[in-house]
Amino acid sequence: MSERNLTRAADRLGLTQSGVSKGLANLRLIFRDPLFIRSASGMLPTNKAVEINHSISHSISILDNILSERPRFDHRSAHIHYTLGISDYGSYVLLPELVKALSAEAPHITLQTKDINTNTAEELLLSGQVDLCLASDATFLYPIHYSELFRDHFVCLARPGHPIEASSFGVDEFLLYKHVVMPRQGGGAMGVVEQALSALGKKRQVAVSVSSLLSVPEILSSTDMLMTTTSKVAAKLQRHAALNIHPHPLNLPRLRFTQLWHERNDRSASHQWLRQQIHQCASLLH
Repeated sequence: MSERNLTRAADRLGLTQSGVSKGLANLRLIFRDPLFIRSASGMLPTNKAVEINHSISHSISILDNILSERPRFDHRSAHIHYTLGISDYGSYVLLPELVKALSAEAPHITLQTKDINTNTAEELLLSGQVDLCLASDATFLYPIHYSELFRDHFVCLARPGHPIEASSFGVDEFLLYKHVVMPRQGGGAMGVVEQALSALGKKRQVAVSVSSLLSVPEILSSTDMLMTTTSKVAAKLQRHAALNIHPHPLNLPRLRFTQLWHERNDRSASHQWLRQQIHQCASLLH
């Protein structure tokens, strides 16, 4: 279920691929369901497999806590590998702080991230592909739990000496210039701008759409283009180029950043510790 691949599943189980194939064939007979179907993106679970996984994962989590839980979780000696579902925004704003904290506090804990932009947090958590998700404006229903980490607001980023500094910066001035957008960043920052402009019957000029923030500082510092992003992202981009932050002329909603986890991990001492570390890292962000 977590690997979506027979070879990788066999490696994790310490079995041969043929052994795993035989086991899967037996399970298909027992449950009278294909359970997993081959596709271009791997072995996709059927609805029956997802239902079974929910029950089995919860049961295994309970047994694991009974058999291995200690009076106190020792993060300094624990050898645990966590998989996090995380958005571009979370990777840029929060992940460096989290890695720094874990390196200092839990030297044997390792992390792997999964792209949350091409999946939903719910999908990753329900299928057991991740231990925890860090997402912007995610939706959640039981058995998914969540905790809000912080809220962020949108700003406009431009080079020093940009013409918008010479006059009041309103919507009309915002629309005079071309824009750089990163659709995946900030939980869909491009979408909120388009929605706000649409309500006014207006549209902006998108000159460049990028898939990464790496090129943004140089583009903005050498042109008159503008970029809408969140204040926390803008503050980090300022470290790479001389850029000025301006209050956004549009009335845009605040971005809510949360951590989400499945019920099966809710009472795990190690998982509770990780969630606490994430909260502490989030509280340090400016």
